[in-house]
Amino acid sequence: MYSIKTIIKIASYISIWIGLIIIHVLTMMPLIHAPIIVLASDGLVFSTLLISIGIAYKILIKSKSPNLIIYPQTSFNYISLGFFFIILWLGSGLFIMNIIFNHDIFNQLAPTIPVRILIGMLTYTIAATYHYFISQRESEEEDIEDKEENAANSSVNAEIENIPSTGNDLLEHIAVKSGQKIQVIMIPDIYYLQSDGDYVMIFTEKGKYIKEQTMKFFEEHLPKGKFVRIHRSCIVNIETILRIELYKKQQQMLTLKNGHQIKASTNGYKNLKSVLQL
Repeated sequence: MYSIKTIIKIASYISIWIGLIIIHVLTMMPLIHAPIIVLASDGLVFSTLLISIGIAYKILIKSKSPNLIIYPQTSFNYISLGFFFIILWLGSGLFIMNIIFNHDIFNQLAPTIPVRILIGMLTYTIAATYHYFISQRESEEEDIEDKEENAANSSVNAEIENIPSTGNDLLEHIAVKSGQKIQVIMIPDIYYLQSDGDYVMIFTEKGKYIKEQTMKFFEEHLPKGKFVRIHRSCIVNIETILRIELYKKQQQMLTLKNGHQIKASTNGYKNLKSVLQL
């Protein structure tokens, strides 16, 4: 059974899809002297592609897999992604219409390419603007949460830093269950750790492993000179960092030696700079 929220979301997608078809047909009707079946098919194909590409993009943005995450937060990336979007949408649509109908019908559609490019640009601009402001709001919310967390733990962290460490409380390895086996992960082999609900995902060169433990535990029991909590949901091994680049305003993107990219919050980057002595 689908939840009410899921049903509403599906209904909204269908409504947008139907609306796009109608708008597309009405826009192309004065430009294409073709039967209504051709106009309807044209609207159906291009509107379906538009919705499909939009959903695919949203899935990639929300994906937790580091290999699939996209960060179009700079002007150059927004523009580059826009060109890719328009070429993919327009090229796929014309290719499908050329397959469905004969060459003469396709020739009638060719003069409308500038109008289609304009439609694609307007659609992408609206979507990109919406995503930009949403990401800005999420970033501000993350910064507020980081500040609240740092304020709540500042006194505790100060006490911990003032206590001489004997090294006896630091982890040398982590044991995790992998099917019917127990995998032993050596601490230097860890690239980074990422919270996943009530669990922590541990990323190494050989793969990723899940551990039923808290981020706070690992923050306190991993070597502080090598592991830094750069985000409320991520701890990174500084020896695996390949480069650090500007992600967006007051945030940095870390590229690791395994190719994964993870972002650092404002406070997390301050901690990282302190450890790296930047």
